[in-house]
Amino acid sequence: MTRRRSHFQEDTRFRVLRLLEENPEMSQRELAAALGVSTGGVHYLLSALVKREFIKMGNFSASTDKRRYAYILTPRGLVEKAAITGRFLARKREEYEVLRREISQLEAELSDGAASEVQDFEEEGLRVLSPSLLKRKEVEKPWGRMNIPLRFATDSDDPIGEIWFEHEGEPLELLIKYLFTSEKLSIQVHPSDELAVASGLSSGKEECWLVLDAEPGAQLGIGTREILSAEELRAAALDGSLEDLVDWKPVSRGDFYYIPAGTVHAIGAGVTLVEVQQNADITYRLYDYGRPRELHLEKGIEAAAAAPYPVRLGKKVDLNSAQQLVAGPKFDLWLGNGWPSQGLSGGMAHVIPLTGAVTVDDVIAEAGECLLCSPDRELHVARDTQLLIAQARCANPDSND
Repeated sequence: MTRRRSHFQEDTRFRVLRLLEENPEMSQRELAAALGVSTGGVHYLLSALVKREFIKMGNFSASTDKRRYAYILTPRGLVEKAAITGRFLARKREEYEVLRREISQLEAELSDGAASEVQDFEEEGLRVLSPSLLKRKEVEKPWGRMNIPLRFATDSDDPIGEIWFEHEGEPLELLIKYLFTSEKLSIQVHPSDELAVASGLSSGKEECWLVLDAEPGAQLGIGTREILSAEELRAAALDGSLEDLVDWKPVSRGDFYYIPAGTVHAIGAGVTLVEVQQNADITYRLYDYGRPRELHLEKGIEAAAAAPYPVRLGKKVDLNSAQQLVAGPKFDLWLGNGWPSQGLSGGMAHVIPLTGAVTVDDVIAEAGECLLCSPDRELHVARDTQLLIAQARCANPDSND
């Protein structure tokens, strides 16, 4: 630190002597501005130089202000300036060599692949921010259907139970699904974020359902008819009585339900619905009607809040009316034919045409597809188009109303 300070002081002295040799009539204020130091500092330095007889002071004869001085280098000052110049030049050459080696090293790193990594990063960022159709994934299920709607045309010879929309890059916070059922799904439960993270998982799972079609007699099981203790839930799952304890609700087109984590639930046969959920593939089966599939009783009972479903979380939706369906805590969901007037954040949003089509820039999404784009992009919506727009929340303490 002492050596660095000494070099700084000598460099400043060198610059003062150099400036005064070129222009002896510079004022202290002008010297301070040229050096980037205070006027007081210049005054102290000039006094030291005069004391050491490196400069002498004389009146500035051309000035009407006889209080101004000229600072003239003495022969001794010229010798001192020459000596300092040599040392100053040596230090600058050393600094130049260090800088030259650092530049060469950085250029080598770029040629070894750093440049391509930067380019890949920038291109990936553009891919995420630019509108894009999400990749459709068909999921075969024993409870699925062969006669799924035409807009989901498939070449599969097996029943399709779900269609997912996935991003080819990093996983998204939300997952959009369509479900098609010919049989009851298992009675199951999803854990909360807190429980999932405590188990080493990235998040829990909350979801919502909008029924698009339902055969006569179709039902959704949501909540239990009465509060069940952990012991009662276990016993009911083991002896099969849980099926009768679940609250089976008759459903039709336009029925909507938000399913908080911990809700005991099941989807019945003959239902077509769209599901928006936290993107976590984590389901604990409590009961599966005797089908030979694994159950997850211990984890499921720990995650479950076996109780009647809150009435406020379900409603009948007019599919031709713009409205907000979900307002947190994990995501927001709107129904309409364009961006909602309020509530959107700056994050990427899922745009899901239920009917018609929507175009963003040069990307077109039709019914049965899902588009990911930024809310600052303009939506060009075809006639008779109804959209779902979903956007994840990072964290929000409010509950869904």
